[in-house]
Amino acid sequence: KKKKKKRSFSKHMKERMMSFFSSKAQPSGSGSASSSAPGVKDFSFACTLAELEAQGTLRVKVAGKSLLLLRKEGSDNVFAIPNKCPHQGFPLHKTPVIEVIDGSLCVTCPAHSMKINVETGSIIGTTAYRTKSLKVQIREGEVWVRV
Repeated sequence: KKKKKKRSFSKHMKERMMSFFSSKAQPSGSGSASSSAPGVKDFSFACTLAELEAQGTLRVKVAGKSLLLLRKEGSDNVFAIPNKCPHQGFPLHKTPVIEVIDGSLCVTCPAHSMKINVETGSIIGTTAYRTKSLKVQIREGEVWVRV
């Protein structure tokens, strides 16, 4: 029998990171933007602006990932974050509490009241956790997100 060679932890992590980033370079499917158009590479269609305006917040699936879209009231700014609390993964779309803190739009996790700044991805009051604030483009009444 051949013995299985153990990989070092750092080599294992490097391989996983390379695999992750190389998979991100692939087109995300039928809903993705054309990679040849300037400024739209890697953006995928999420919803129409009218759908988001009607709901205020909207849970969408983009490139296989569950996202929470929010629009800052009184502005044209739309924000997208993963639809899970970075602390324990609780879905944020379930009864989200939305408020503006220090001029930034925040959502409060309904499980344990953690306030997440959707504009920066930071958590109010702690540096132990963080989430991604994804890039959003509005094009001809449609919301497109870079996942």
